[in-house]
Amino acid sequence: VPRDQLSEREELILATLVRAHVETGAPVGSTALLARDPHVDISAATVRKTLASLEDKGYVRQPHTSAGRLPTNRGYRFFVAQTIESVEQPILDVAHQRREIERQLQQLSADEIHGQLAEIIGDVTMQLGLVLAPNFEQGQLARLELVHLTDRRLLLVVNLSAGLVRSLVIEVGTSVERRDLEGVAARLNERLGGLTISEVQNTVRERIGDMACGSPELLRVVVDEIEALGQRPADDV
Repeated sequence: VPRDQLSEREELILATLVRAHVETGAPVGSTALLARDPHVDISAATVRKTLASLEDKGYVRQPHTSAGRLPTNRGYRFFVAQTIESVEQPILDVAHQRREIERQLQQLSADEIHGQLAEIIGDVTMQLGLVLAPNFEQGQLARLELVHLTDRRLLLVVNLSAGLVRSLVIEVGTSVERRDLEGVAARLNERLGGLTISEVQNTVRERIGDMACGSPELLRVVVDEIEALGQRPADDV
């Protein structure tokens, strides 16, 4: 239904009438419409004239002469289309804002993000804003990933269940095959998944003592790096 067929006043009164009818199930008169919003500066005569115009255009109908009006199918369709249109724009705005925030966050370090969050909390609450970063060592390991970079370099990615991620580049003394990376990562996840990082660091050698591996050198280097995670500068995201 083209919106240019109705004036702003007609749209307002039609929307008010539809809502009132949905709530009461009865025909809605001019007095009832005005009572829903007493602050609206419209006279009863203007409301009656507008209702008559809406009836002429097929948006409302009058069951009998002394009754109020009911929305027609055309009126319902217009109301629904108008409501959807008013909701879609904020949704699009939110999606755009979210993408912009994500883009900006990618350019900030963890400390900078925490600082900005503290400022926002302070502005909103008018109190001192304080943001505490999660303790990496007490985080629960979700999974380890080993990503092939070159024959002798790989990326170790430590994912925590809380969403925190730490990554570091590892140098290996011998050539590394991609299938070796996948095998070592799978076995480490089987034995270490669900433990806290602190537990992993303290028990990793004990837990992998009997683990078969196609590349012992790769396993040794990865385990060394896992044990040293807490001693490295944080670059969590």
